[in-house]
Amino acid sequence: MKALLALMVVIMSVVISGCASTGALGKSDLAKLGAVRLSTDVDAPKTAYYHGAASNFETMGLIGAAIATIDRPVDQALTEYLEKENIDIRKIVLERFSVALKNTTLSEKMDSHGDNEMKIRIEGYGLGKGAGMSNNMRPSLRIIVTLASSKKEVLWEGSARVGGATEELPIKTIEEWMKDPEALRAAFSRAADMASSKVLKDYQS
Repeated sequence: MKALLALMVVIMSVVISGCASTGALGKSDLAKLGAVRLSTDVDAPKTAYYHGAASNFETMGLIGAAIATIDRPVDQALTEYLEKENIDIRKIVLERFSVALKNTTLSEKMDSHGDNEMKIRIEGYGLGKGAGMSNNMRPSLRIIVTLASSKKEVLWEGSARVGGATEELPIKTIEEWMKDPEALRAAFSRAADMASSKVLKDYQS
């Protein structure tokens, strides 16, 4: 039991921190780094993810996985809604990350013709359940950013996650979100701002 509790503490600390990195490039490494281009090709899952109450059981064996399937039809409905309202998560993340990048020590290295490449990958996005019994949802987003040399050697990689537990993000039921596309668009922009800042925190100027 004690071992299980210890494991839960470790997991929660990772979830709450919401970011990870291979270690920021030092000043000397940055000085030697050539020009960097930001790829406009952002990878993302085809389907958004709805992490409602049922999804909390997903990792609890076969029965838990079966319960979690209750939420899966909502994934498709949410995806279709985002497409219908032209809420393009790849475009949003690229735009907000580009803005965040301007306020970092990496900004002076950015050049659209640079040999080194920085690429954003969206690991997941959608709506995540907030705390408590109600099914109030916040926008969720996980991004991974990789900086690679012209020889495809990874020089730095960072990741960040925001979602249901991120209290700075707005929270509504899915019915409310799907009645207000502009509010949802703005919420995803806010999520992208926060995730970008987390990824780039070691490079803040």
